[in-house]
Amino acid sequence: MRPIVRIRTDGVSPVVAEILLVAITVVLAAVVYLMASGILTGHTESVPVVAFAPGVTFTGGSHNVTLMIGGTSQNLYPFNYEFNLKVDAAYGVPTQFAASRTAANVTIGGTLYRVTWTDADGAGTVTQGDRIDVTGNGVSLPVNTAFEFILLWHDGTTLTTASWHT
Repeated sequence: MRPIVRIRTDGVSPVVAEILLVAITVVLAAVVYLMASGILTGHTESVPVVAFAPGVTFTGGSHNVTLMIGGTSQNLYPFNYEFNLKVDAAYGVPTQFAASRTAANVTIGGTLYRVTWTDADGAGTVTQGDRIDVTGNGVSLPVNTAFEFILLWHDGTTLTTASWHT
């Protein structure tokens, strides 16, 4: 008598196995192509080039300073940038810009400094002609002090600096 249930020992047919191998190869090749072209790994952004206009302007008869953006390679929103301030030998903490005409505060050695970005053309992006004001907290910057303003990309890369002495 024959058993009702047959046990097969030969797996999938050779035709189905060949189709599966081709399909898996095509899918893997597509994934490798997408990763190599950057579509799966995300867009790689380029770091912009930003330059300050030459010189610094002391404002209103005080020791507060205005820096002018002399040019940018890309018009990007201010949240892409950070800044730091160095006062004599002490650094602040990298800080993001606030909205246009709104001060961002940096405390260095117990002293509060205010940094204000002003969007000159109203486009909402950092562009040539924009200005950055560095002031004390309602008072002039201290005299006989060395300052350095450091403009940073959001990943911490230094884009440009401006130095002055009061």
